[in-house]
Amino acid sequence: AVVAMLSESQHSEANIRFGGGSQISRPMVVSAAPNLRVDAPAGIAAAHLDAAQREALVSLLEVHLGNFAAPIAARYRDAMMSEFSSVHFAYAADASDEELGPRAGDPLYYRVQGPSFLIEFDDTPAEANHIHVVWRELNGDFGRDVLAEHYQKNDHAGSMD
Repeated sequence: AVVAMLSESQHSEANIRFGGGSQISRPMVVSAAPNLRVDAPAGIAAAHLDAAQREALVSLLEVHLGNFAAPIAARYRDAMMSEFSSVHFAYAADASDEELGPRAGDPLYYRVQGPSFLIEFDDTPAEANHIHVVWRELNGDFGRDVLAEHYQKNDHAGSMD
């Protein structure tokens, strides 16, 4: 729905390409690495969307938030909405449809990235029948050993063990 609502110029801003052209080829940014490093957000900023498009993007985020228990979803929702103008939406579709956006059943990749989170949706096999979805926190991600990092950065000489 978000892609379908974009104007022609917004499609140019939101549509990202991978590899040597616009054919999709394993575009996911994240890996299983404990320390996630991502580039600057790609795609179109929520601040550049009109009210209906922003509402569609919020609805998309709600789909992902629906996978969490209510208290956790509420915490993420509050954080995401506080940074919403800095959230970016990017997508990649089959090369034949890049000007119009993907059609239902076509391979699709999208990314929603804010200052504190990254969501990736990857359904890029030719048959568009195998989905991967990843949600990562950019600060304090589940893979980090925050306590070990704290001890490496701070002197605890003389403190109780």
